[in-house]
Formats: sequence, C-alpha cells, structure tokens
Amino acid sequence: MKYRYIVAFELIGVITPSADLEASMLELQGNGTRGRLTADLDTLPHEVDEATVIGGLLLKGFPGQGSEGALEERLAREVEELRQRRRNEKGNAAFLMVEAQGDFADFNPQPQRELPGYVLAIDDAPKKEIRSMHETSVHGMLAAIAIVSGHLYGVKKVVDSVTFARDDGTPLFCYTLSASSNVYVPSPIAPDAWAQVPRLTKILSRHQSLVDVARLLTRSLAEDSDLLLSFLSVWSGLEIFVNKTFRDYENRVLGRLSVGTPPPVPQRVIERIRSVMSDKYRLSDKFSVISSELADSNVEADQLAFESIKLVRDKLLHGEDVPLAGLPIAETKRLLRKYLQLHLTSMGA
Repeated sequence: MKYRYIVAFELIGVITPSADLEASMLELQGNGTRGRLTADLDTLPHEVDEATVIGGLLLKGFPGQGSEGALEERLAREVEELRQRRRNEKGNAAFLMVEAQGDFADFNPQPQRELPGYVLAIDDAPKKEIRSMHETSVHGMLAAIAIVSGHLYGVKKVVDSVTFARDDGTPLFCYTLSASSNVYVPSPIAPDAWAQVPRLTKILSRHQSLVDVARLLTRSLAEDSDLLLSFLSVWSGLEIFVNKTFRDYENRVLGRLSVGTPPPVPQRVIERIRSVMSDKYRLSDKFSVISSELADSNVEADQLAFESIKLVRDKLLHGEDVPLAGLPIAETKRLLRKYLQLHLTSMGA
C-alpha cells in the first residue's frame, strides 16, 4: 500500500523565504524524504486538507440531504475555509514542509466504508510506524536550519498527516477516535431547546426502557475526570438503548414487507424471518436497523463509528491494553445523544 507523510513546521523568528528558496527542494537520498521552505501552506497536497476536513466532519456529523448541500460541495467549501483561516493567521511566516512517500505492507483497517472518491476507516493504521521511519530525517532538517540560521527562535508543528492509497489509487483516510471529551465550544441553550426540557424530562424519567439510558448518559457527563468510568457508562447507555429499542424498529422494517394487496412478502414468511433471526442479530446489526430507520445520509459514518467504538469496548473486556487517553468518549456520547433524540422524536415526544 502507498503512503504519503506530510509534516510542516512554522519556523518562529524566520520570515517569508525569498523566491529562490521557495522553489528550492532538499532531497535526502535513501529514504524518500524531501524538505522545502515555503510561505504558502496552500501548496500542501489537496488530500492533506481533505483528510483534515473529513476528520472534522466525522466528529460533527456529515451533512444530511437537503441541509447543507451535497457532501462533495460541503468538503470543497470546508477545505477552502480551512485554507482561508490559514492565510489569515500566517502573516509573513516561513514553514519547513517535509514530505515522504513510499510503500508499506498492506493492511485492512476495519471498520471501513467506501464513499465517493475515497475510503474512510477508523482503525489503528500504521501511522506511528511511518512517522518513526522518517523521524531522524525530520529532526535532522530542523537541527540543520537551527545551526545555519541565527534567527530561528522556535518551531511549531502545524501539519502532521499520513494518508494512504490503495493499489487502484483510491485514497484511504484512517482515523483513530480519541477521548477529546474536554474539547468544547461554550454556547447558550436556545429558548426553543429549553422549552422541550420539561416534556423530555418526564419521558426520560418515566419511560422504563429509557430510564437506565438517561441515568448512564448523565453519569458519563459527571465522570469526565475518570475517563474509563465515563466511557464505560456512556457505552453501556448506548448498548442498552440499542437492545431496548431494537424490536420496535425491526417491527417497522418487517411491517413494511406486509403492506399492500397482495403484500410483497406473505405473513408466514415474515414470521419465519422473525423467528430465525431472533437470536442471530449482532449488536452492530441492531444498531444498523435502528440508525437506518432514524437517521439521514450520515448513517454510514455513524455505523462506522459505532463499530469502531465497539472494537475498543471489546479490547477492554478482553484485557487488552487500551490507552485511556484514546477512549472514544466524545464520539460515543454524540451517538447516544443523537439517536436518543431521534428516537424521542419518532415517538412524537
């Protein structure tokens, strides 16, 4: 599998390079690492900014149809916004941009989804190994610049990207969900949202299938100082929610097969499907049924996130070492909040 590693550092104390240096490329023989000075981060390969934007959209939720435009348009818009923010912030700064390309042993990250123009995966891709392969070259370049320039005060890493491409050339963007539970943007509660609180409180505190879910979500919010308990609480809430509500959505799906004159599928066949599958649904299958009934075009990304979170949970239960800082707490909370709200809406709440 092909990989491309891009890392860029702002050279604090060094101003915009001359036109001659802007075009100059330093290439190290043997390991495929190249470096150059630049004042223009828009010269980054497009896939670097695209991967950054897709990672952000994965956490925020991809746009639904008819909301903020097609996914391709949203990506193009956000890439341009990212670049514009950089232009506004950089001033007359100078950057060292280092690029390395090569081949890496094939791997098959799971779960993954084919999307238009690229493949999205959430898994432990070998990014750390690739960075390590080129670490000495990167540090060597920075140290050399520090030696020859008396103006270099410090360095600030502004880009650190590893992307992959399959044999057919399709970009493969791999992400690792992390805790990021303390990263937030404060905002007020809107009046129309606050108006819903009394009614939802009544449902969440009395509807038996949702009481435990609400309690575990609340507990996870109160336990951010203990990452493990926070993750286990919110995951348990999500798992209980899926198991408690699955039958309702299974009935909806199977019910549509019996509508019509004559019905598309005979009732006895539907009952047979229900009987045979009663103990064969995996948790991810149940979530797939629920999400496809409730969600929009973002359902594929949500399914991918759910399967990835479940892999982390399985590793914990099997005694594998999982760094606490890497627990996908924020993403699990996002899924539980989203589908709990959609479920309540579908109930007419």
